[in-house]
Amino acid sequence: MTQEIITNELPIKGIKTGRKINPNSTRQKRLAELEIRRANGELQKGRPVNQDSIRQKRLAEMKARAELNGGIIKRGRPAIALGISATVEIDVLGG
Repeated sequence: MTQEIITNELPIKGIKTGRKINPNSTRQKRLAELEIRRANGELQKGRPVNQDSIRQKRLAEMKARAELNGGIIKRGRPAIALGISATVEIDVLGG
């Protein structure tokens, strides 16, 4: 019994693999421009944010409320603290 060792052989120098790249093609020019913009930090992906939209105004309001409240946004019905009983005083006699 012999074991075969499989090695990942690197391509021999001087032999090119794959398809040739035309540096003057439209795609290669666009990719080069994207790389330059990415390196400069000017590359923006996705849809731009509209600051005048209703959602962005609501988010700004929520952020302002959170800053006033120490970073916590309170929404909905207030929670009842556990361990504290609420007492109601009723004046039955009316005096």
